[in-house]
Amino acid sequence: MKKIIITILAVFISISSLMAQQDIRVNALGLFFKNYGLGYEYIINDEIAAGVYINVSNGSLLLNAINDINGSDYGYSSVSIMPEFKYYYNPDFGADNRYFGAYLIYQNVSWNKLTAYDDNNNEIKYDMNNTSYGIGVLTGQKWVTNSGIYIESLIGIGKFFTSSIDFSDPNVEQYVDTKSYKYVSSYDFRFQVSVGYRIGGY
Repeated sequence: MKKIIITILAVFISISSLMAQQDIRVNALGLFFKNYGLGYEYIINDEIAAGVYINVSNGSLLLNAINDINGSDYGYSSVSIMPEFKYYYNPDFGADNRYFGAYLIYQNVSWNKLTAYDDNNNEIKYDMNNTSYGIGVLTGQKWVTNSGIYIESLIGIGKFFTSSIDFSDPNVEQYVDTKSYKYVSSYDFRFQVSVGYRIGGY
């Protein structure tokens, strides 16, 4: 997974001009919640930027607590890829200060070692994969220093519109309430505090 993320970012950087402004950021806040986010932003002009944000999660504090209490061994992981568009108003150095924008969402969530029971109360272990697509809006602020290092805060909310579910064992679907798994959540909530670096002069 790390190789895929690095490859995607490398492609974005390689196809853009080396003299252009480009921002790379890491979601520092997400590290505390096992959410590893990496973003790339190509600055088209002082007010407009476009890029992509990739988020990988191997669980959450809540899921870990449930596992500890129940003695369950199920696992959870997710990958989100979000193309972003931002409009900065009243920038000081170009693509900084406050902004608002929109983003698309591709999200793939995997659960493994889940448990279901058939009509005879026999235990069935299975894995499940959920793929969803959506769209959202965001707002935030970016503080850029003269050295190119910056801090960015971001808040966003999105809505999933389509979702598909795949089971490792097709027979288990009749014993599972697929409606409860259709979306991990109908909405996508984003709150990020990131640290980044700007490539290219002002």
